[in-house]
Amino acid sequence: MKKLSMIMLLISTISFLFFACRKDVQSADHEILKATDFWNDYGPKQQTFSVNAATGGTITGTKGTRISIPSGAFIEANGTIVTEIVSLNLVEILTKKDILFSGVLTEANGEPLLSGGELLVEAKKQNGDVLRMNPAGQPVKIEVPAAKGADTGMKLFVRRERIQQPNQSNDNPLTWTPASYAPFGGGANSYVFNLPGFRWVNIDKFYSDPRPKTIITASPEFKDNSNASKVEVLLIFKDVTTVCPIPYNSGMQKFQSYQNAVPVGAEVIIVIIGEDSDGNIQFGSKEIIVTPNMHIDVAIGKTTKAMMDSFLATLK
Repeated sequence: MKKLSMIMLLISTISFLFFACRKDVQSADHEILKATDFWNDYGPKQQTFSVNAATGGTITGTKGTRISIPSGAFIEANGTIVTEIVSLNLVEILTKKDILFSGVLTEANGEPLLSGGELLVEAKKQNGDVLRMNPAGQPVKIEVPAAKGADTGMKLFVRRERIQQPNQSNDNPLTWTPASYAPFGGGANSYVFNLPGFRWVNIDKFYSDPRPKTIITASPEFKDNSNASKVEVLLIFKDVTTVCPIPYNSGMQKFQSYQNAVPVGAEVIIVIIGEDSDGNIQFGSKEIIVTPNMHIDVAIGKTTKAMMDSFLATLK
């Protein structure tokens, strides 16, 4: 009986610990998301690799991006070729979920882009000094997986200064522009190209849709705290990997899409996100079918990790 009692006590203790841990996880998932926690959880993730600059090497990111680095690929600001161990930083943004909160959206001066993947590749010495690519060396080759098969219409884009439109504010002064100088190719299930420099690059093509285009406007409807800052409005196309900003138009006092960028009849999701005066994330979304010159009010409020995960699970 004593042995049986000990076994029952052990089972009871394990059960208590299991359900206590499960309760803690559930509690964390249902806590209101603070802005700092949100960006740590959902913002772009940087990966860091060590590379021998003298010999080169190949690294593979967690999402499958393969970078082949030749010897002598890194130079210092004064042009000296680096031969020591360097740090290579990589950010892979390959899906709509990745793009949504990355700050590098898929548009070129207001024209929507269909993305095959965005990458940030940076190189630094161990002491933190930023390195450049050796223009006289062999190219750094990139291969990015294409989960749905490679699109032969894709080209390489790089970040350039934005052409600002009247009355439109945009928190990001940079946008994507074609890099016609960069060789680009592809296999059946990947995109292959030479990296034009240690910088942001994007595999893209202009979003082509034969339907008539229109302008849409949007406004947040605050449910619990109207004192919000850093408010962004984003437009997610459901059928393609395209996520565009909808900038604020100070003349209209509404968020307004770029001129004639949205096809009539397109299925899209409007997302509004901001940070309130208590440091909480304010979030809301609304699925719509675009009609000419439509306005959309989107209810936004405090959100939890469980609610955010549920929304992100719907993005394909």
